[in-house]
Amino acid sequence: MGRNNYKECDCGSRLPAELQFDGRGIELCKACNECWPIKRKGYNPVILGYYDQSDIDEQIEDDY
Repeated sequence: MGRNNYKECDCGSRLPAELQFDGRGIELCKACNECWPIKRKGYNPVILGYYDQSDIDEQIEDDY
């Protein structure tokens, strides 16, 4: 990796890519500070803050 101990973001900004996580610490993607505001629009806003299963509007298992 040469002198830099980081990987540049693939958006072309030449800034370091950093792991981005949801509100529970689950990895979402790698993004720099410049492109993260754009990439985060593709995620459900509920998961970007802390959430639990009652916050998600999709059925996981059949109700019995």
